[in-house]
Formats: sequence, structure tokens, C-alpha cells
Amino acid sequence: MTHIPSHVRFHSLWLRFSCQCPKCFEASSNMKLIHIEEIDFHTVLEKASVSDDGLSISLMWSSGGHMGTIDLASLRANRYEPDALKTRHHLTTTLFLRE
Repeated sequence: MTHIPSHVRFHSLWLRFSCQCPKCFEASSNMKLIHIEEIDFHTVLEKASVSDDGLSISLMWSSGGHMGTIDLASLRANRYEPDALKTRHHLTTTLFLRE
């Protein structure tokens, strides 16, 4: 199981754009099926619950009642805490800026 702290903050718009439901994301190609401009900028997360297997979170937004999922590994990898930001910066520097 992927562990994330019990209290982690994410912007509602980022969560909506990161939705991994079949309407928003094509898993086999790892491609988004929605464009950011299609999402209501004022969308608010109304409900969130961890799946029974503990590997994803189910989300419901105010705009259009969209329901979707995001796997916890994605949330862990993209959280805003300084240690996560430092890890992402190190990976970017190592993978893309290496001489």
C-alpha cells in the first residue's frame, strides 16, 4: 500500500485535472483525455474517500457532479511538502540536466 500522510493539501483544480477515470485519462497510453480549459475554474471538491483496497481515492466535484479516481501513488509523488518537492527537483536535475 502507498502511504501518504493523513492530512495532505491539494488544489481542487489540480485534483480535477489529474482525474484518472476513463472519461479523463487513457491508462494504456498514459494520456489525458480532457483539456484544462474544459474544467470549471471554480470547481470544488465535494467528497473524497479512500478505496477499499487502499490504492486509490474516489473524488466528487461540484461542477457537473463529476466523479473520478486518482491513485494514491500519484498523490504521494505530487504532494507539496518540502521533502517531496526536493525529491522531484533532484529527479528532474538528475534525469534531464545531466551532462
